Amino acid sequence: MNILTAILIASVALADTPAHTVQTEPVVVPEALYSQQQTARDITRLKARYGNRMRVLAIGKSLDGKTIFDISVGSPDAEKKLLVTAAIHGREYITIPIVMQQLEQLLSEAAAAEASPDSADDPLRGIQVHFVPINNPDGVVISQFGEDALYSDALRENLRNAWVLDEQPASFSGYLSRWKTNAAGVDPNLNFDAGWGWIESVNHPTAYGVNTGSAPFSEPESRALRDLCLRENFDAVISYHAKGNVIYWDSFLNGAREESESFAEAIAAVSGYSVEPSSMSAGGLKDWLQSLEHPVPGITIEVGASEAPVDFGEYPSIWKRNRDVIPGAIRWLRAHPSPGEPE
Repeated sequence: MNILTAILIASVALADTPAHTVQTEPVVVPEALYSQQQTARDITRLKARYGNRMRVLAIGKSLDGKTIFDISVGSPDAEKKLLVTAAIHGREYITIPIVMQQLEQLLSEAAAAEASPDSADDPLRGIQVHFVPINNPDGVVISQFGEDALYSDALRENLRNAWVLDEQPASFSGYLSRWKTNAAGVDPNLNFDAGWGWIESVNHPTAYGVNTGSAPFSEPESRALRDLCLRENFDAVISYHAKGNVIYWDSFLNGAREESESFAEAIAAVSGYSVEPSSMSAGGLKDWLQSLEHPVPGITIEVGASEAPVDFGEYPSIWKRNRDVIPGAIRWLRAHPSPGEPE
């Protein structure tokens, strides 16, 4: 267990009591390199402020031993459950503060609602929301801080090997800053069991090429999300990526096509993003959930206009577009039955 994980788990255990005051000073303060360490510290501070209004669970570990966290808000017995994920691609770390701010906003609104005599004010009435702010922690630290951010000598050597195999396209530090895959050089978002074998893949580690892995769910990042989804039975999923300022909703094996398009349109209405179908999409989290026997409506939100890593100067406008996404998703969930659920 690394020291960040130990500190976070210990502090979460100590803070597992109700918080009785609503505070307005924000915990989450976005910055250009909003890191794994900052995320862990902010989770700890949010837990100290909001107590048992939030639950923190370690759902997996990266190849370098970094913990993947799920933070949930709302009752585990809620009628509807929403999953929100970010940073499954390392260089897309601008998505981390988005979901962390969304988490804090939801906690603050839920705390304020407790003081209200009107139960209709409760933003979590019948809803539980799960946030996975960093699904690929190794990829994030590689893109942000380079090879020295990894603990493992073998994984650092793997980065060098990938650079050579990718034909040394830039300076080594510049190459690492564009790192998209995990520390093995596999794209976790092409590692889900949804048309996995149809994707043309290289068979060597790569920073940002197409490496789907040795088999579906061969990577710890995809397994962590798979196990969480199978345990929680989500009713909808939002996957944050960068870039494009667009919402994708379809996939090659989509069994929740009508619901996913409706969900995308609802989120477009509150964000202003355009909507595209992406009907040939395969291998990703959304694609896998849409392909299950009981398919789950899902969307991918691509934020930012500049190449990843997205210029942090865009962040204020990105947040403005995304601050109402979770309330919009909750409204949509309340208004729409899950696939197979009676109207």
